[in-house]
Amino acid sequence: MNNEVDLLSESIIALVGGEPGGKSTDVLCRKLKKTPQELGDVLDRLQEEGKIRSFAGHWISPPGIAIAKEKFLVALQEFHDRAPTIAYPPKADVALIAGLELTGKPLDRWVQYLADQGLVVPQGAGVKLATFQLTLTPRQVDFLDRLIAELEKQPVNVVYVSDLAKAVGSPVQAADEMLRLGQESGLIHNVAEGIWYSKRQLENMRNCVQEAFGNRPFTLADAKKLFATSRKFLIPVLEYFDSQGWTTRQGDYRSLA
Repeated sequence: MNNEVDLLSESIIALVGGEPGGKSTDVLCRKLKKTPQELGDVLDRLQEEGKIRSFAGHWISPPGIAIAKEKFLVALQEFHDRAPTIAYPPKADVALIAGLELTGKPLDRWVQYLADQGLVVPQGAGVKLATFQLTLTPRQVDFLDRLIAELEKQPVNVVYVSDLAKAVGSPVQAADEMLRLGQESGLIHNVAEGIWYSKRQLENMRNCVQEAFGNRPFTLADAKKLFATSRKFLIPVLEYFDSQGWTTRQGDYRSLA
């Protein structure tokens, strides 16, 4: 029995090979004339031993993974170079350019594998390099500047997307999309659903906290009194401060880091 398992293991490794394409469970079953149940334990053992890795039932060897990673990242960089105004290129298109036969769930798992290493950032059906910075067109810059100007008319209280769109004379969908592109460019931030602030607004609020409290701990109530705004807006702002390392929280108190 052990000889049969060993022979099966060797056959699987040979079929998967060192190429980036790898093989699906279905292909392995067909080639080896085995059922998925008959191959299951062998595949699991090979994965535990680090000889192959599954991406939703698509098996690739470590050498194949290294080649696939290089091909995918190079293809994604080329996509960014050709289309610097597209924040998240479709991951299926990137895989196609890279020559990787990965689609559906195997592709999703592959992209998440790269994301776990801090190499890419997935969003929906798209993906971008972690180091990529969006380049806006002059028309987009002008549109974003007008939206930011409307946002900054309220130092702390939020101007909702529908009101922003009305103020600049654009459809709500267009304003919402532009805000999201602005976030990719680092000029504005979505601190909670429907709550947008410009980078300057958040920095100004941080400076206000510094001037008001210095190194002294402060509570939500203290900040609410300082900014004369509602908890609805203030809680997401303070949580954003925490996430950025601007403040540290201990119980009901926060201190500037």
